[in-house]
Amino acid sequence: MSAALRQRGQDVVEYGVIIATIAMVVLLATTAFGHQILPWFSQLAGHITTVGP
Repeated sequence: MSAALRQRGQDVVEYGVIIATIAMVVLLATTAFGHQILPWFSQLAGHITTVGP
């Protein structure tokens, strides 16, 4: 296997680990603070209006 191909594979794995870590942090933050931000989202949803044809 060439060095360039090995490096490319390593880069893909590193990006995968970064994406998985970010996803876990978002999931944990949502679980931990979800009950605190729910009223804010509800208030925001009340301000959104839909304009149709």
